[in-house]
Amino acid sequence: MPDHSSSVSIRTHGAFRVDVHPEREVVRVAPVGALDAAGATELVGQLRELRDAGFVHIVLDLHGLQLVDLSAFGSILTEVRLARDSGVDCSLTGAAPALQRVLDDGIAEATHAVASTPPAVSAAAIG
Repeated sequence: MPDHSSSVSIRTHGAFRVDVHPEREVVRVAPVGALDAAGATELVGQLRELRDAGFVHIVLDLHGLQLVDLSAFGSILTEVRLARDSGVDCSLTGAAPALQRVLDDGIAEATHAVASTPPAVSAAAIG
């Protein structure tokens, strides 16, 4: 059972940080600053750690992001999709409207591509 305390865990990488706010049944993860590849690694690690701890409702709050590079963007899409595929209710909030549409479309497209790939092609791609 996850710890539902009101404490805030802060993980930092340079000027970038990840604030974690457990709020009863939901945990809000709030990256702050410029999200580069190194920060994305930290953010994805935090999301996985929360999933492994048993949280099934995760909100990724993007209000505090000032800049997101493309590799970090891809990491966010992949991790949100993986969380959803594993049964976690993972949602995004706080993205600028244009970025939110791209995130939603990217998650849907990635999910559709995985679901519509024939098994023989998937096995060949892995090997």
